[in-house]
Amino acid sequence: MFSTFFLNLIQFDAKLARVQTKSKSYPDSTVLPHSIYRRKLQHLQEEKNKEIAILRNTIHDLEQRLSVSKDSQFKLAGKDYHFKRRRF
Repeated sequence: MFSTFFLNLIQFDAKLARVQTKSKSYPDSTVLPHSIYRRKLQHLQEEKNKEIAILRNTIHDLEQRLSVSKDSQFKLAGKDYHFKRRRF
């Protein structure tokens, strides 16, 4: 997930370097690669933030499931203890 992010960033940096070397022959085109780089970086950051949000939601859901599971086990254990105590 994050390794894909960094791999894409490295590949983009390589492409950007190629564009910059080609654009040196065009004096007004220096703004273009920076603009492209900013847009690409913003897009990658948005994707990363979406993935992080999904992971946080998943963690939250799993924690809630675990909590409910522990509560139900505790209640069952408490009932068993109550019944065992009455038998004696």
